[in-house]
Amino acid sequence: ILILLVGLVAAAPAEASSVIFTPKVITTKVGQTFTLPVVVNPAPDRQYTVRLALTFPPDLLEVTSFTFDPNWIAVPQPHYDLIDNKQGELIKTAGFPKGFSTPVSFGTITFKAKGVGDSRIVVESQSFVLDAKNKSTLESRSQVRVIATEGSPPKASSITPLPNLPSGETNLFDVTLDSAGLSSSAAPGESVALSVKLANLGSQRRAD
Repeated sequence: ILILLVGLVAAAPAEASSVIFTPKVITTKVGQTFTLPVVVNPAPDRQYTVRLALTFPPDLLEVTSFTFDPNWIAVPQPHYDLIDNKQGELIKTAGFPKGFSTPVSFGTITFKAKGVGDSRIVVESQSFVLDAKNKSTLESRSQVRVIATEGSPPKASSITPLPNLPSGETNLFDVTLDSAGLSSSAAPGESVALSVKLANLGSQRRAD
């Protein structure tokens, strides 16, 4: 029984996708920039669409650029493509035309350290990796620890990396609410109209 349980635990991570950051600890100086490569490790079946949603402390870090790997087709639409240095958010979404079943580079993010501190860059629950059935296989949410100092930063090897976070709910499709062109204010008791959009990103077949 013990051998069986060990085998099940060892096999479980291979059934899901993950976002890989290397390194998981970054040391830098205030005013300097650093790059964060993003790699997606897929589940055994082919995966087709990735949405990467990151948060970071805007008082300590800012995004200066994001570059997709050439194999991806970006989705430049609201709610899927965002760099907001005031709120500390980055969202990038793209499709891999023929799907991928081995680890692939998603892109590279360039950050600038704005202030002294120990901060973290977190993959949020809005992120997903979709298979042919439009089901997210993302298992856990990665974190990167960033330490910025005024002088010489400590060696990254002496600093403990942050653990991965739970994945949260599974995303079968994405839902967005849009009030553009509709009512933007209402008195008590009045109704507010919203346009609801369901986005199916990952399968060209109809979904029930």
